[in-house]
Amino acid sequence: MPPSSHHGENTPLEDEEELLTFSDDIAPAAASTGVWNVLVVDDDEEVHQTTDLALRGVELLGRRIVLMHARNVGQSLDLLAGTDKIAVALIDVVMEEKDSGLQLVAKIRDAGRSDIRLVLRTGQPGSAPEFSVISRYDINDYRTKSELTRGKLLSVLTAALRSYSQITQIEESKAGLEMVVSATSDLFNRRNLALFSRGVLTQLAALIGVSPNGLVSVAVGSSSPDPHFPEMMVVSDAGDFSGSIGKRLEEISNHPLQVAFEAAASSNEPAVIDGHIAMYFRCPQGRKLFVYLDSGPSAGELDLSLLKIFATNIAITFENVDLVEKLDRLAFTDQTLGVPNINAFRAALDNLLVRKTPGLCVLKVFLNDVRLVSASFGAQFTDQALKAFYELLQRLLPEARMIARTSFSAFMVIADIGAISFGVLEEALARPISVGGVSVLMPSTLALVEVSVEMKNAEQIRQHAMATVLAARQEQRSTGVYSPAASEAMAERARLQAALHQALENGQGLYAALQPKIDLIRGEIIGTEALVRWQLGDRNIPPSVFIPIAEVSGLASAITRLMIRKVGEWASARRIRGLAVLPTAVNLSMFELQEEGFAASLMQIAAGAGLGPDSLEFEVTESGVMRYPARTIPGLKSLRDAGFRIAIDDFGAGYSSLGHLDRLPAQILKIDRSLIDRLRPETATTSVAALAVTLGGTLEMDVVAEGIETPAQHAALLRLQCRYGQGYLYGKPVAAQDFDGLYAGWTLDRALERAQAG
Repeated sequence: MPPSSHHGENTPLEDEEELLTFSDDIAPAAASTGVWNVLVVDDDEEVHQTTDLALRGVELLGRRIVLMHARNVGQSLDLLAGTDKIAVALIDVVMEEKDSGLQLVAKIRDAGRSDIRLVLRTGQPGSAPEFSVISRYDINDYRTKSELTRGKLLSVLTAALRSYSQITQIEESKAGLEMVVSATSDLFNRRNLALFSRGVLTQLAALIGVSPNGLVSVAVGSSSPDPHFPEMMVVSDAGDFSGSIGKRLEEISNHPLQVAFEAAASSNEPAVIDGHIAMYFRCPQGRKLFVYLDSGPSAGELDLSLLKIFATNIAITFENVDLVEKLDRLAFTDQTLGVPNINAFRAALDNLLVRKTPGLCVLKVFLNDVRLVSASFGAQFTDQALKAFYELLQRLLPEARMIARTSFSAFMVIADIGAISFGVLEEALARPISVGGVSVLMPSTLALVEVSVEMKNAEQIRQHAMATVLAARQEQRSTGVYSPAASEAMAERARLQAALHQALENGQGLYAALQPKIDLIRGEIIGTEALVRWQLGDRNIPPSVFIPIAEVSGLASAITRLMIRKVGEWASARRIRGLAVLPTAVNLSMFELQEEGFAASLMQIAAGAGLGPDSLEFEVTESGVMRYPARTIPGLKSLRDAGFRIAIDDFGAGYSSLGHLDRLPAQILKIDRSLIDRLRPETATTSVAALAVTLGGTLEMDVVAEGIETPAQHAALLRLQCRYGQGYLYGKPVAAQDFDGLYAGWTLDRALERAQAG
């Protein structure tokens, strides 16, 4: 259709009188701080040209006009699909069809684009009745092209842009309010100050749209209602302020921080200063909180009303957290001594039981004559004596997980098995307690309960401890160890301990089982791990049973020495047969790592067994090393400096600290089987195992995956570029003397074929 067949006269280019009316809205383009996208839909090329000419260089409401051109409905929909921010669409009614423009309006609204302001233009006055069109279709204005002079066009656009701006502001405010509601919900679920303060930084940064870069601090050491910069201590940090927790604000060299603090502390509202946001809060109970965030350029575009709403919610939640912490202190603290009480004991122990924490024990310390002391010296003296007794327990049991006062006459201790020695405790607790120059004896009865799987909760364990105390006192003993009826379990443990002593003395029953380590890329056996096994008569005693007995009995070092000798015998036999010696890893117990001079002892034993750094490696756990890092890390460094390779075993089995990992002198990282169990090729790259492999590579450590049992796990590890592995898929542990025969013809392909076959 020729362009002139349905359009009226051309739109005039200028109307100076009308233009003057809008001088407040029109400014030179150079002053623009953004743009308005305006879509022109018309099949008449001249309309596009005249509209472009009329709006060239024009700025309305502080933004420059940018025109987008479409000649038909299809082009219009493509442009709309590719651009989120279109403010106004000038649409011709008649294009391919008589109602093409109306069809386009319907499609725009059906697509959910309710924010775009739609202005219909027609070249034929009366071709569509104005009232019926506006009432039937969701449009904002309806004009003939002949009446849209330049001035009228600017007038229509200005009104449409104002409307669009208001709609978008409402939508942004709605989205912002939704973020505030979400953030407040998150903060309300954080029940202590540390979690709450971390959440404040995270949620405030998310609200603004920046990465967290700031800190949260609370007032310490002052009850004054007035804010003081030096008294504020950092409780949460992020970004450039990382590492500030525990510092006072005055220790942080940052001038904008102090300026922001003073501005926020002098106002009841959030302060926004030069790209920094600061908030200061006071609880009715007197606690004070200061929040500081470097928001960068985003600070200038903040919706202050949203920020104020968020600040109000922070204040309310802060009061809630403060109240919860105060209630916790009342509920979990002995009000006389200011130490953990029975509620704290139960909560801590139940939490450890739920997490199935291994190797726990509970010690009950019952003060036999404390009521007599109270009757003789009075309540105040008794309280002071009990406080001194508690502090003595802290010195005697520095590794205890918790020491709590559970009744007037008793304390209870949660600790790891092996951390408690009756002999040391009895000797120390038999000495008098001195209070204000007065010495008083506080004789006690000690009862130890080793936590086992059948023990379900803290109260049950407390009752076991109480029964053990009663039994010990009836038998006039100062110590007792809990055992079930008939003491069969304890008797069996004693029998195994004696048999283990004998096995280590005569060298019978204990042997080394070797499991191959595989180069997953080359498909070769490149080493082994030595695992101790015990055959007692016709029974195989599981390591999970006899290793803890060995550790608490002081036999862990003897087992390690035995394993090194067995590996030396195997390596020597291979040399005689002309076979290459495979590096073999021996596990070190955390108990032997605590021994003075363990590194020198291990090297001496290795040399005696004919083993050097090329044939012997050592495996340790992170928790075992970090129990006494001042002693263990230098020893491990001595082994490393002598050429022995150190492996961190069971990485990922529990809590792992990257800070610890970076300090340990290890060259090998072994990924625990718990991270391998559910590994599949299709999900490998998003697994925790992938992070562990990447971490090992970053630290320039060889990564060994443990517990590989299926071809799918093998394929997933290859996808992660994990070089080494071990597990039943490749071969089970076998006695050292059988290893060479069973694995002589081993190939990776054959191992994978066996697994796939069944």
